[in-house]
Amino acid sequence: MVSRFLVPVYCVLVVISSLVLERASYPLITLLIGGLLLVVYFMEFRHAKLHVLRFALLVALHYFTQLNWVLPVFLLLLGRDCYPIKSLPRMLLLWSLYFVSYTSIRLFYSTINDYAILVSVYDALAFGLTIYLSKFLFKSEQSKELLGTQNRLLSTRDGLTGLHNYDAYHRQVEQLLIGRTPLILIIIDCTDLKSYNNVQGFSEGDRLLKEIAELLKVLFSDAYVISRYGGDEFALAINANNPDERITSVRQLLESEIAKLTGVKITYGYSTYPIDGYTKEELIHAAEKMLFSMKNEMWVKRENHLIRSEKLRVVGELASGMAHEIRNPLTTVKGFLQISRSNQYNIEPWYELIMDEINRMSELTAEFLQFSKPHVVHYKVRPIHPCVHRVISLMESEALRLGHQIIYLPQNPELEMLMDQDKLVQLLMNLVKNSFEAMTEEGTVTIRLYESGQYAVIEVGDTGKGIPEAELAKVFHPFYTTKENGTGLGLSICHKIVQDHGGNMEVESKLMVGTTFRLSLPKAIQSAETGS
Repeated sequence: MVSRFLVPVYCVLVVISSLVLERASYPLITLLIGGLLLVVYFMEFRHAKLHVLRFALLVALHYFTQLNWVLPVFLLLLGRDCYPIKSLPRMLLLWSLYFVSYTSIRLFYSTINDYAILVSVYDALAFGLTIYLSKFLFKSEQSKELLGTQNRLLSTRDGLTGLHNYDAYHRQVEQLLIGRTPLILIIIDCTDLKSYNNVQGFSEGDRLLKEIAELLKVLFSDAYVISRYGGDEFALAINANNPDERITSVRQLLESEIAKLTGVKITYGYSTYPIDGYTKEELIHAAEKMLFSMKNEMWVKRENHLIRSEKLRVVGELASGMAHEIRNPLTTVKGFLQISRSNQYNIEPWYELIMDEINRMSELTAEFLQFSKPHVVHYKVRPIHPCVHRVISLMESEALRLGHQIIYLPQNPELEMLMDQDKLVQLLMNLVKNSFEAMTEEGTVTIRLYESGQYAVIEVGDTGKGIPEAELAKVFHPFYTTKENGTGLGLSICHKIVQDHGGNMEVESKLMVGTTFRLSLPKAIQSAETGS
């Protein structure tokens, strides 16, 4: 941009030079015109319409000083006048006005010859170059201003939504608090937005963020400030002249309108100045505390819903499996009774088969009740070692009959836990029986007892045929079995007993190598601490 004081300096130099060189025919008039030009020049910064008078005084100054040295003033003022003009015809008109005025006066007091003509050509080029440079400077200045505006926006605005960013929000709230403006500070978290990003991609998440931002502008059009507070969080500061009524309105808008219009569930927290605090930090802390409480409440509700859904699913699976298992023996009994009808209801030939099927239903029902019905348990701190010995003594005769061997490797026989002794014995007996059934030839069942951190670990491994990897995840499912006459409840009951004792149960298996069940049960110290 043309320096503000360059023109006056040139004007003063031209007037002084004209007087010293005695080129001015009327010195007083020359001084007067020079002075008026300076006054009008500085007044023009406030009154733009004075540029016509300024041009007339410039031409008069050239006429009375009769010096070519006034050319820089013409060029500077031409550049200033062209600076804001965008129309090419207007620029050409302005160029013609300045060039013709300057050249006409110069030729008036100069000798007209070839040199004067060449100088006129040079002057025409100089005036044209001045216009070009002024437009170049104008575009550069525009670009600089635009870049400055963009930088200011980037420092205060969010690039995606156009709302104020985190820092700008804090500055705005601080200014409101300095003015002691009653306000409600609100922080909003779009809780479902991460799932949208994971399922439908970030473009869908960005679209929803922009949609929510526009909706907040509409719903809270009178807000002092609306900002994108974080990745999926927004923050507002709104008027709180009637805090109770306004909070009721805010809750209704946030809990119903946003979810209804966008399909995104939100959690929020708010605080009121000066009720909940006098500083920005106190207000934000109060709002975030409420936000966390609402998030926690929503999480608990969601977990309870998932638990209920899981329970219903399990009940459905149990009912379906139970119906399937009972239907088979009932079909058999029904068939034998229909046959006996044609034999004068003589069921003697099928009596044993019928009783077997009835016993099978009775055992199935008993196992099902044991699995599903709550029952009284008697937990006491007891050593695990005697329970394992009892299982070995009970299963020893069966092991000898089948040709199997039971090996017990206790690393720490003193381990104790809070247990229902009968249930733990039942659990281990079921696992040992499963191991016997998995070994079609003579094999070995190895029981290990050792300590791992806060847990007592019992491993029951066999050298049987193993379980295919695809079926490992199903072994604890109710009614899942690979045995011809199995009910599929044995391992489910074992798993439930372990869970009742606060432990967990894992299985590892390799085909034609064997299977190992690993029980991790809390030691007595941890159980006692939990109980206290």
